Amino acid sequence: MTNQPTALHANHSISAESATPSSVHDRIIRKKELALILGISDATVYRWIKSEGLPEPIKLGSNSVGWKLSEVQSWLDSRSRGLTINNAKKSAQTAEKLK
Repeated sequence: MTNQPTALHANHSISAESATPSSVHDRIIRKKELALILGISDATVYRWIKSEGLPEPIKLGSNSVGWKLSEVQSWLDSRSRGLTINNAKKSAQTAEKLK
């Protein structure tokens, strides 16, 4: 008997393209990875949901949640734009005070 692939094996192979998501940003990340990305503790993740507007998690099962990476990235982008605007305002206020 040879080790030739059967018709079943040949018809059910998965290509690398079909095995990867259409966009890396569409993947779900768990709390530990989210905390690592944000540079915060696991406990701070839930504090930031309440106080900083971090997106709510998606329920994955009875005891698990995750976040869409695209939503986290959008939140980070909006925060960085907001921080830039706030920093510009503060700089202008500081300059006025120094005059």
